[in-house]
Amino acid sequence: MPEPRALVLAAGDAPWRSAIAAGDPVHPGIANDGLAAEATRADAAFVDGSPRDALAVARRLRTLDPTLQTVIVAEGGKRTEVERALLFAPGLGEVWIVEPEQVDDDLLRRAASVTAQRRRFRGTEKAVARDLARVEPRRAERALVSDAFLAALLDMLPDPVVSLDDDGKVLSWNPAAEATTGHGRAEALGRPVADLLRPEPRGDFEALLEAARRGAARGEVTYRRRGGEAAVGEVAVVPVTAAGHSVRALVLHDVTHLRETQAELETQAAELQSQAAELEMVNVDLAERSADLERALATRSRFYAAMSHELRTPINAVIGYTELILEGIFGPVDERQRDALQRSARAARHLLELVNDVLDLAKIEAGRIEVEVEEVHPRALIAELMDTVRPMAEENGVVLEMDPSSPPCLPVVTDPRRVRQIVLNLLSNAIKFGEGKPVAVACRGLGDGGVEIGVADQGRGIDPAEQARIFEEFVQIDRESGTGTGLGLPISRRLAVLLGGTLTVESTVGDGSTFRLCLPPKLDMRLISGE
Repeated sequence: MPEPRALVLAAGDAPWRSAIAAGDPVHPGIANDGLAAEATRADAAFVDGSPRDALAVARRLRTLDPTLQTVIVAEGGKRTEVERALLFAPGLGEVWIVEPEQVDDDLLRRAASVTAQRRRFRGTEKAVARDLARVEPRRAERALVSDAFLAALLDMLPDPVVSLDDDGKVLSWNPAAEATTGHGRAEALGRPVADLLRPEPRGDFEALLEAARRGAARGEVTYRRRGGEAAVGEVAVVPVTAAGHSVRALVLHDVTHLRETQAELETQAAELQSQAAELEMVNVDLAERSADLERALATRSRFYAAMSHELRTPINAVIGYTELILEGIFGPVDERQRDALQRSARAARHLLELVNDVLDLAKIEAGRIEVEVEEVHPRALIAELMDTVRPMAEENGVVLEMDPSSPPCLPVVTDPRRVRQIVLNLLSNAIKFGEGKPVAVACRGLGDGGVEIGVADQGRGIDPAEQARIFEEFVQIDRESGTGTGLGLPISRRLAVLLGGTLTVESTVGDGSTFRLCLPPKLDMRLISGE
């Protein structure tokens, strides 16, 4: 089957032309001498232009070939203008109105199909006319058939069709008029149509009827049904000569539901605009609050950093002098003094640990954390850290175990210092909160080439409601099992994220806890730079 042929009446640079066959003829307007020939050869016509020009072209095409399906391409607000203009432009036949983005080969094929159907029907119609001409029925019989046909047609139409005499009184009233207005045929015949419809304003409606004496007249009217409810209709009135008498035919198309829908859409559009304005104000407010929060966090981080630097020097001095006194540098120390000095040293070290944690937290928040990337062998790093904390474990009666069933772990490229900081914190916590029971360490490779390091204790466990809180700053769930800053796990999780990994916990009350550190095969430095 050959490709359908489109007749395009538009400027050569019309943006939608490329959506249909590029080789089809293009005409700048209706004055082109070859338009008639092109119209009869085309399967569909696509028209671009202002509402007035588009309708003029459509009318010319209708004259040249009534079977040709015309498609008007109107973008944006022009589509509504064309639709309205089309209501007051009789005799154009069926005209499609689309937007530029709807123009494609499928639309061309559908329009060509309609044209083909019309041309087949027109050929059939001509054949029927020839047959009727050969039969040559008597004139009276033809008139009788014609009247019966028209009467049946009027009864079948979905819109009210009314014929009026010279005074505007009803001569005929089809069933659709009865259904739409609520007035029966017997009630309507002989009465002024204005009395039946009660249009508002009545003067405009009567002016429309008067204008129809000179030619077709169209307009929109608000009328009332028999029960009094208001309705809206589009009215067309045309003069007609029947049996030597001049009458007017009135067609009423009820658009009440359409206008109600349009009003609802306009109301909704106004509400959406109002909501959009409110949302914009909320977004502005959120942006301002976000900026305030960022400034507050930056101020807090600067304060933490300054405080930590200022406190570390005197704390180190206290620890140093305490150790010198305990060593007897300044003279003998009895047992009571030694016990007090040892407690002071432990308190000072705890305070120094807190200050160091606060300083790390401030660096992370400020994005000034230093990262040095190199190849790390997870098993070797874990063994080194287990040796580091073994004295602490022995002091607490804890046995450290490396899971022998762990599969081999490939090296990863990351910051060994930060990994040590995280795993050391996990081991220290497991020893402190493990209640003297064994602590198991496992290392296994991940499918993407990364690594998972697990530290499991057999302590009292963590309640599910508290598991999320342990990663919050300065939160200590179990204050009875040793001292802590409440910053170790929050800092460890932030460092894990900084390294492109995760730090999670699984715990059951009474059975202990397992912390898992997952790291990617290679640290993405863009995470550090914030890109």
